[in-house]
Amino acid sequence: MTWIGTGRYLIMRTQIFYMNQKYLISARNMSIIQQMQKYTGGGTGYEISKKLPPEIECITELDYSLYPECDYSIQFLSRGCVRNCGFCLVREKEGKTHRVKPLKLNVKGKWIMLLDNNFFSCDEWKENIEILKKYNKPIDFTSGIDLRSLTEEQGKSLAELKIKNIHCAWDNYRDKKLVLRGIEILTKYVKPYKITCYVLVGYENKNIVDTDIERVMTLKEYRVNPFAMGYIDFNNKEYKKEQDVKDFCRWVNRKQIFKTTKFEEYKGRK
Repeated sequence: MTWIGTGRYLIMRTQIFYMNQKYLISARNMSIIQQMQKYTGGGTGYEISKKLPPEIECITELDYSLYPECDYSIQFLSRGCVRNCGFCLVREKEGKTHRVKPLKLNVKGKWIMLLDNNFFSCDEWKENIEILKKYNKPIDFTSGIDLRSLTEEQGKSLAELKIKNIHCAWDNYRDKKLVLRGIEILTKYVKPYKITCYVLVGYENKNIVDTDIERVMTLKEYRVNPFAMGYIDFNNKEYKKEQDVKDFCRWVNRKQIFKTTKFEEYKGRK
């Protein structure tokens, strides 16, 4: 999330609430924007050390009327993460996992985008499951389920929900045993085609190695959808992904190519 703001007003740039320059000019709150003489900025890729003022952070009612075509709701039931992975900024930005007050839903929302970073690491995950059940809407676990610590009880609780999609991750090859155990639990209760697994590449090895290919092909065997993500070093403005990392992500994420072409063959076309 990247934000700019001044005083009591705030403009947010997120996946859902994205405002480009054209929209800002035509926004109904243009008079407020024109009053901005001084602004501060923050967020991933800008400056994560800056925090939102408490009166902004505690807002639970979003103005969906600004986005009349938005047909879903965003929701947080917890923030932060118990882990502190070197490639991830969540712990630094949000601290350890802690429960937060739910947001009010979009009255036009047909489904819910749940943005908890590590849903089951929250001590109150059972209570949060009950909240999601009461919504009685399809849930997209967009930010993630930690496969390494997933229990049978937690997997079974997902079967009580209407699942739109579940995202998980296999970031390090060395976690193979734990990840596959988690996938085996998860696929007992959620259909594999509804599971997307992020695969981090370019972090432990700057270039693509055999274990990267093994990870995505193993997920394919489980009928789980792999989604390759090239590492970005936010602390190094000069950092650039290697070309084979870019190629690998394109190969994995373009499903028709991934299903019909080997990576070696895909690279050979360049």
